[in-house]
Amino acid sequence: MHVKWLAGLVLVAMSLPWTASGAEPSEAEILEKAREAAIADARDMRSAYGKGILLVRRKARADEKEVVQSEGTFELFWKEGRCRLDLHLTRHRVRVVILGKEDEAGQEGDLKGERRVILGDADSGTVVTFSPRIHPTSCQIENYGSLDDAIAFAEFPFRHPAHLWQDVLNVDRLITNLDGDPIAFADGKNGRLEGRYRVKNSKKSHGVFEIDPRTGYRVTSHQTLVDPSTTPLVEKQVVWGQAESVWFVKELHLTERFGGEGETRTSVTYTTFAPNQKVDDAVFDLKSLEIPARARDLDRSK
Repeated sequence: MHVKWLAGLVLVAMSLPWTASGAEPSEAEILEKAREAAIADARDMRSAYGKGILLVRRKARADEKEVVQSEGTFELFWKEGRCRLDLHLTRHRVRVVILGKEDEAGQEGDLKGERRVILGDADSGTVVTFSPRIHPTSCQIENYGSLDDAIAFAEFPFRHPAHLWQDVLNVDRLITNLDGDPIAFADGKNGRLEGRYRVKNSKKSHGVFEIDPRTGYRVTSHQTLVDPSTTPLVEKQVVWGQAESVWFVKELHLTERFGGEGETRTSVTYTTFAPNQKVDDAVFDLKSLEIPARARDLDRSK
């Protein structure tokens, strides 16, 4: 077996699974293979350590220059559902309201050198922010009802930093939300299979996704479109990697478009990712952080 890069995707050079037998898999078999791949990825990854880069770019109108919304690096510790995500923002663009000015909408400015540490699991989540804008201790603790909520409020773009494929397409949920018609598959680019489906309770929305047999039937892209437009409203592109026989998402690129005008482009790229590494339980404890004695501790769970 030979591993190589092709068109931004880790590909394993082998014959397609059905070429040996001569029989192509049915639509149901393709979906089941994709579902089994996602289950295997979650099962096989018991812990993980990673470092990566976050970049969010946006433009309010199609004819405007793109600006950097957020830029920074992050470090991930993950173990059996517990997560620590240490986010260092070198730039984060915010709208600042200047008191006494007629322009109540305010002006945009950059926050620099802000650190946000996300800790939690399915039952609770905490965000610890270290920033010179927080007075008087430069630190604030915010407690949420779940890790998902903590990640959202900390403005990390994806809810499953160790299992990024879950932010692309949930095959079980897809099957549940089909609008009667089965998914139609056709040959896509570079040996991939392209699936199309209609969204339940939506007359105009439909989805397009790609599955690559050469990565074990893992999803490589997902688009949401609204008729009659042929430009995706939401578009996700995946670059897969493999380490120690465990598949993981090396890169996830998200494009969101707003009414044909502006768009936001978000990228998370792992520069290092090591599945099933030993992770010390102490890193998930608030005591592992140097929190000032008088730091504000806020309950955001209600």
